[in-house]
Amino acid sequence: MSIQVQSRRGSAASHASFTGAPGEITSTTDTKRLVLHDGSTVGGIPVARLDEVDSDTLRAIGNANFSFTATDRLVVPNAAFTAVRTGTLPAAADVAAGRTIVFFDSLPAINGANTLTVARSGSDTINGATSYACNIPRGRWAFTSDGVSAWAVEVERQPRDAMLTALAALAAANNKVLGFTGDDAPALYDWTAWGRARLNDADAAASRAALAVAALADLDGFIDGLEISTDGGNAITVSAGVCVADGMVMRMASAMTKSINASWAAGTGVGCLDAGAEAADAAYYISIIGNPTTGAVDFIASASASSPDLPDGFTARFDLPPVLNDSSSNLRPIVNFGDEVRYSGAPVLSYTNTSFGAGARTLVALAVPALRCEAILNCHFYAGPSTAGAVWVTSPDDTDANPSVTSGRATAFLPGNASLQFSGVRVSTANGQVGVRFADGMSGGQVYIATVGFTYPRGRHR
Repeated sequence: MSIQVQSRRGSAASHASFTGAPGEITSTTDTKRLVLHDGSTVGGIPVARLDEVDSDTLRAIGNANFSFTATDRLVVPNAAFTAVRTGTLPAAADVAAGRTIVFFDSLPAINGANTLTVARSGSDTINGATSYACNIPRGRWAFTSDGVSAWAVEVERQPRDAMLTALAALAAANNKVLGFTGDDAPALYDWTAWGRARLNDADAAASRAALAVAALADLDGFIDGLEISTDGGNAITVSAGVCVADGMVMRMASAMTKSINASWAAGTGVGCLDAGAEAADAAYYISIIGNPTTGAVDFIASASASSPDLPDGFTARFDLPPVLNDSSSNLRPIVNFGDEVRYSGAPVLSYTNTSFGAGARTLVALAVPALRCEAILNCHFYAGPSTAGAVWVTSPDDTDANPSVTSGRATAFLPGNASLQFSGVRVSTANGQVGVRFADGMSGGQVYIATVGFTYPRGRHR
């Protein structure tokens, strides 16, 4: 026959004042735990229940109804629910007070109407109700026992974030786009039909066509600012500005000053000559240069108008007007307005003849670059005492002919023993020269020609 062994037992409250014999084991009738005694410890030494032992054990459940166990700590699904599923909690009295069972829909298994209903055991309550619905895909719910007859539910979330809170407060609507007015300050703006159409453009060319904007290649030759000045010494200054050439937008945010008598180096306050040494009575052609790879923009001076020796990587080039120096290798002071260059000191006296007579035209060298340009001149003419006639200042490209007012080949008509002064005469040059001729029969005249400046089409000399 079997032998039934019963140990002494009582409530947890009665155990609190009881001292058992050494090695004696008693049990509590209300909290359902064993208590070990050593003959001296009042209340004995309570033994932990299995559901009180910390464990991060994960248990997986499938696409079916299931029961949570008192030892569960984390329960996750391993298959999507195809119908509403039910998970039944153990009796709250079987789980120590404060202990939690977590259901984490990590898959997620919950989808649409296929949710999880958490059911109670017996007459327990779950958040004061008989059941609880878990209906958020990827949600995480913590069920905490009171150790008696109730479960409390907490939906676990990440800590509150100001940005997410602000985003959640926005009323999203059709044809709205998200923007920000400051830190953690999102706002909604109208997304117009025009804006939506630009996002649907097939490529950049389509967008440019819709906007009536030229392609970069179509802007080649554009320039704003980037005007030159010299100080009569060796320094060349190019003002701030922007130009487009060779597929690159070259922008100088501030003025740059470089020296003509030193080899080129990047940046301001250094040399700008591309090769060799500075020569006297020479023209130096200034170019804005750009490195498409690094975006660097600078300028360079060269004795060559068409083939400057560009630094490595600088493949974009936009030509500015040239500068000229004198016999002492000092740069002639200039100011530059667009394509026009003016000598800011005295005009450069380029030709003097106090005994000028008739005959073939005389070619006069001017203080202008050797390339074709338009010279700006001050001219003084005097006719001898007994002669009168026309005088003609002409381009060397024009056919040489006897000046005549009636034929239109005349700059002025000089009465006998009279002089005329003309300022700002503009004449096209060739090889830096213009031609001067008196009408046949004139003698004893005087000619003075001074170079005031010249015009030079920027970006177009190649």
